[in-house]
Amino acid sequence: MKLALIVLGISVCALAVPVHEGKNKFIYAYYFEIISYVHYVANYQYGNKQQDVWEVLKYIQNPIYHKEYAEIAETYSPEANAQHYKNGAYHQFSKIYEHEFLKKGEIFSIFNEVHVHQAEALFKLFYYADTYETFHQTALWARHHLNEGLFLYSYSVAIVHRPDTQGVTLPPIYELYPHYFFNSEVMQKAYQMKMGHFEDYQEASHQKQVKYIIHANYSGHYMNVDPEQSMSYYLEDVGINAFYFYFNLYQPYWMDSEEFHLKNRGETFLYLHQQLFARYHLERLSHGVGEVEYFNWDVPFKTGYYPSLTYPNGLAFPERPQFANLKEYFHHYGQKRCYHYSGLTFTYVQTYEQRIMEAIDSGFVIDHQGEKHPIYTEQGLNTLANLVEGNADSPNYLYYGSYVKMARHLLGYSKEPLNYHQVAPSALEHYSTSLRDPAFYQMVKKVLLLVDQYKQNLPAYQRKHLQHHDLEVNNVEVEPLVTYYDHFYADITNGLHVTPQEYEHDSFKVRVHQYRLNHKNFNYKVHVKSQKEKKVVVKVFMGPKYDEHGRQLELSQIHNSVFEMDHFLYELQAGQNVIKRNSAESYNFAMDQTSYYDVYKYIMGSKPSEWLNVNTNYHYGFPMRYRLPRGSEAGTSFQLYVIVYPYEAQNQDTEGQEYHANYVQVDQYPMGYPFDRQVEHDDVYYVPNAYVKHVKVYHHVNQAVNHDYKQDGDYEDQQVYNQYGGDYNSYQHDEEHQDHQYNQEKNQVQEKYNQVQGHKYPTTKYHKADFFKNFDYQKKYNHFGVPSEQYVGYQKHYYGQYQPYGKHVYDDQYNGVYGSYHQQQFGEEESFPVTNGKPYGSIQYYNQKYKNQDYDLYKSYQTPKYQQQYGEESSQVPYGSSYSYSQKYKNQGYGYHKKHGVEDQTQTTYQGYHGSNYQTTNDMYHHAPTHHYYSSFEQQD
Repeated sequence: MKLALIVLGISVCALAVPVHEGKNKFIYAYYFEIISYVHYVANYQYGNKQQDVWEVLKYIQNPIYHKEYAEIAETYSPEANAQHYKNGAYHQFSKIYEHEFLKKGEIFSIFNEVHVHQAEALFKLFYYADTYETFHQTALWARHHLNEGLFLYSYSVAIVHRPDTQGVTLPPIYELYPHYFFNSEVMQKAYQMKMGHFEDYQEASHQKQVKYIIHANYSGHYMNVDPEQSMSYYLEDVGINAFYFYFNLYQPYWMDSEEFHLKNRGETFLYLHQQLFARYHLERLSHGVGEVEYFNWDVPFKTGYYPSLTYPNGLAFPERPQFANLKEYFHHYGQKRCYHYSGLTFTYVQTYEQRIMEAIDSGFVIDHQGEKHPIYTEQGLNTLANLVEGNADSPNYLYYGSYVKMARHLLGYSKEPLNYHQVAPSALEHYSTSLRDPAFYQMVKKVLLLVDQYKQNLPAYQRKHLQHHDLEVNNVEVEPLVTYYDHFYADITNGLHVTPQEYEHDSFKVRVHQYRLNHKNFNYKVHVKSQKEKKVVVKVFMGPKYDEHGRQLELSQIHNSVFEMDHFLYELQAGQNVIKRNSAESYNFAMDQTSYYDVYKYIMGSKPSEWLNVNTNYHYGFPMRYRLPRGSEAGTSFQLYVIVYPYEAQNQDTEGQEYHANYVQVDQYPMGYPFDRQVEHDDVYYVPNAYVKHVKVYHHVNQAVNHDYKQDGDYEDQQVYNQYGGDYNSYQHDEEHQDHQYNQEKNQVQEKYNQVQGHKYPTTKYHKADFFKNFDYQKKYNHFGVPSEQYVGYQKHYYGQYQPYGKHVYDDQYNGVYGSYHQQQFGEEESFPVTNGKPYGSIQYYNQKYKNQDYDLYKSYQTPKYQQQYGEESSQVPYGSSYSYSQKYKNQGYGYHKKHGVEDQTQTTYQGYHGSNYQTTNDMYHHAPTHHYYSSFEQQD
């Protein structure tokens, strides 16, 4: 039975919750009613187990403050209960435990050879406990005595694999270990909050809960040294990185597939990484970056990486400079003396690569006994993948090693450790941080090229392998595809140290706010003609239409860049069929996890028999919000490939799959079919039962698409979100002490306004109220003339459009509201937002409406402050453009724009993020869609 990760194109026979839109319906957002995505389980024992897990993992870096659990942890002895562990699990554990285990506070990495042996032994002690009670007591003992990271990993693997804990959900890993997901500055602010208000807690006797919000940036905000950093919102997304962590709980490389019933684990490993690579490639194209670069081990590695992360013990994550030398030289960066080996990483990674290539070319692998086994067989790809990963099913680990593990350490560029107690693993050496480093995808590209070399020796697909004469796809209809940034909150309090009183009363909470990419849910229809009733499989893929240079791509050129968006079974009737599908019905994706504290409050306040089983789909589902790559205002072109073919039942055994049903492939075709092999000709893909659809993905800064967005009332002031939700509302409220300063500056402009205006014409809504709304918004979050996406959305909301020097965007949903207002105020019958062809609020509109008499007034709004600072007066030279930099800095700005790809604001509207640090002045705050800075914190008492 083929196992695969659902999110990346491998569907399952499971129930998905549909998402609807419109009035009195709902859409998925961060904070929503728990009841909207959970189902009822009237099971007393299950409720107790879920409470146990949540309580055991609460404040995992602190001692156990739960009195009952602390007593068990101190008194329980695995040695005295050795008979309660099956398969000799305690005997194996004790042999390793007799030697020095990893101590508390030390850094744990699953890619360290010593650490992984300890983690495996501890997992088996958990897994082979004969009863749940024994397992729970063992977990409390290990929580109290062993290293925090080691315990968390082994305990999590045991939860997802033990038969009696199936369905028990794990808290969000980014809330349990926030140091691995949020930048150092975020954690530093959290520590400052915790220390700065300690006396307040003592005085309040912890009866009053104090909560904070930290507005978190991505790493490009502080240090933008590489074009890859422009995609930090994707690389560092907590959901994507958490997904990769969860996947590797189900498929640990050290776990024996026969002992723990892992089916086709090698093929699953390859398909997972191919899909991650494809999704990242699509995101790169939306930024105009293009192909992931190939590298050679003997040439300095071009891409630098500065993770901006700090371990809980205060040690910084290792950095990799640009053009890093990977060879064995005296600094030993990226090197280590391999476990049971005498060489260094650089030597072994090239040796293993050469041996893998020899196996591909020769057509066989050599096992431990020296016997040869062919790999161009039905299970050959699975064998090759096991060999590349170097997992427990490798035919000969001593000879082929672990190519991927060695590559991770070498590219991570961490120093050679003194011993296993004093390691400083790189971001690539943790599953929770691997995807943050662009080198991860370059490493995956190397693996995929090796696999491509293998697949080139397999028979290519012909039309007969794809075509089914009794099926015909006549058309595919797709609703508009729209992406946008929205709000996300995560509780990072678990990453801090608390007192027993704070633990008991939960009197201190810190939540992080970030912008994350999302998209509007969409419907699509597949029109299929069938000659008879039959069950079919429907697959939907998305791939690039053009490369970064605008050249059109054939389907045969993009097999590694095709992302599987949906995969499901359907019963066709004879004749014409219209398959209607909503994007939220896809089994491949998962919604955001509910915050640890929100679920904890619920389960601790409910009876176990009334507890709600939280959907564990997020354990194996790629984040639903990242189904689509980010679009653009004009639309970014992609192509959809839809294929329909008869369902064929699998012929493999299903032993052990009752515990891993969510990993089961729905048919017997290879993962990624029909893009899993080379094709004989380009037209092979264009069979009657397939359809190619050109689509565009649009990016909206106006978040009216998310009009049912729900707020977190516990943490945010009600003024931050209103009934619409979205960016143009979320920044109406900020810290009160800043508002006072802004009001003073606004009054100064008011005086200037009164002087210029005089009594030339009656004051309108725009001239007074709206102008100062614009002033507030730009002053706090943007430079004049350099509109961020939030400001563009803000203008769209209030004026129906945005007009930066000749370009405008319409927003029809506000026409009726503002059209009537405009007619009432100005006596004109034209529908808002355009009056006589001239956009309301533009220079052209003022020239026509007031016959040029207020042109000077318009300029006084645009440049009065900067006129004095820069000695220039021109509304045609917006502050922040390359021309204004040239005037101020003698063309230095143009060079910076050219180098970093920052678009000229006089030519086009900013679409999304083009770099965060291109401003050269510090007198105002810069706010980009994914990067923002605040001088203080928000506190709610």
